[in-house]
Amino acid sequence: MRTIGRLAILVLALVPMDGCGAHVMPPVDVTASAIKTSEHFQFAFDAKGVQIYRCQATPTGEGFEWHFIAPEAVLFDRQNQVVGKHYAGPTWEATDGSRIVAKLKAQAPAAEANAIPWLLLETVTSKGPGLLSGITTVQRINTVGGIAPTEMCQETLIGTERRVPYRATYYFYGSSAKN
Repeated sequence: MRTIGRLAILVLALVPMDGCGAHVMPPVDVTASAIKTSEHFQFAFDAKGVQIYRCQATPTGEGFEWHFIAPEAVLFDRQNQVVGKHYAGPTWEATDGSRIVAKLKAQAPAAEANAIPWLLLETVTSKGPGLLSGITTVQRINTVGGIAPTEMCQETLIGTERRVPYRATYYFYGSSAKN
């Protein structure tokens, strides 16, 4: 029964609001985690894309490693309509042209093994009026995949890039509730 109850709460949290296809509110476990924020929840979108890694020498020069370069993902609303994209910066850009760039504030282990961590990011720049105007904080949760390649990074692969598929949900917050 306990699992069914949690599932019901999660389903209720994903009900669209205002016809825009966004999630009504984040699940309780996100607000209680290491990536908690006190900002007002605005909306959430699912992302599907890749995390890009490049094989390079370690900073000490004593070996080689897969270095994270950037994400490339498409953002979807609950009706599976494209609402924007996510790319290097990290940047989120809505189809209306509004855009934010953020920086890492905190992270937590992913709920799923072999998935990139959940993140809390704060907006450092914002451009244009539109969907993303007023967004001050972003959470990346529900990650699937995206971890660095398991293939050994070695000298013969220096400069080689690998595009690792991932999925995630991005929650967007602002300093005040949207009307």
